[in-house]
Amino acid sequence: MIVAVTGPTGELGRAFLRALQRDGEITRVLGMARRPFDPGDLTKLEYRQGDVLDPEAVDALARDADVLVHLAFIILGGRDETRTVNLTGSRNVFRAARKHVGRLVYTSSVAAYGFHDDNPQPLTEEVQPRGSERFYYSAQKAELEAVLHEEFPDAYVLRPCIVAGPDARMLLRQLPPKPLLLPDPGTPFQLVHHDDVASALVAAAKGRGAPGAYNLAGDGTITLSDLARATGRLAFPIPRILLGPAAIAAALPLVPTLAQWVNAGRTPVVMDTAKARRELGWRPRYDTRETLGALVSAEQVERGADD
Repeated sequence: MIVAVTGPTGELGRAFLRALQRDGEITRVLGMARRPFDPGDLTKLEYRQGDVLDPEAVDALARDADVLVHLAFIILGGRDETRTVNLTGSRNVFRAARKHVGRLVYTSSVAAYGFHDDNPQPLTEEVQPRGSERFYYSAQKAELEAVLHEEFPDAYVLRPCIVAGPDARMLLRQLPPKPLLLPDPGTPFQLVHHDDVASALVAAAKGRGAPGAYNLAGDGTITLSDLARATGRLAFPIPRILLGPAAIAAALPLVPTLAQWVNAGRTPVVMDTAKARRELGWRPRYDTRETLGALVSAEQVERGADD
């Protein structure tokens, strides 16, 4: 089986490449990125230079593969810039997949559901993604799922919560500097380890379960107070009803991985993952608190090495 991957150098892409390397059914991996990268000991990996905004490059990538896994997505940036890359680039990928491959796997997000007070808790895959216009990352994820349904309706769509771990540290690096306090309305949220998302991606790439949407999250939840405590910060409780939509966003600059996931702290976005466990045979190795611990430990080790 030959697997093509867009966005192989991202926080999730690196974990996925390692998982593909370990899997005996995967014979070749084609990784397309804009800039060269060193495959290192990933002997199955072949680098292809290309941009998802270039339809010809995407078409050539898909033409040589059995399965196409689409990970490329800009998280940080302005609404217009991210929309151009994310919507136009992803449409190129979906169309190339329709022409050339038998299976397409796309990584969406819990943010696709949107941050709506009438969303059920926990969220199941039966809830239709409708995004939240206030947060363009959320709106774009929902819009892309609609585009995907038109272009490749039998795709696998994975919806992870906040991805974290030693290779995925954006959550920590976008926190405000100490000693700024984090306002905590007590809203629960989930984390999922990048290695656990990678295992779900491999299962989908190999065609386990039926095509469709799958929620991914580690067991358990944490709050901003837990995050503050783990990172040596302080949090102060605040009633959820008093927290304005922009309160946390103002305190945490450019944090789609945190502020947008919890809708500025007001709306829980906790997901049910029973479908992924049942149909993909997915079993996360890390729960939410263990993922947070792995993330913080890796950051501490790196900081110590730099001192």
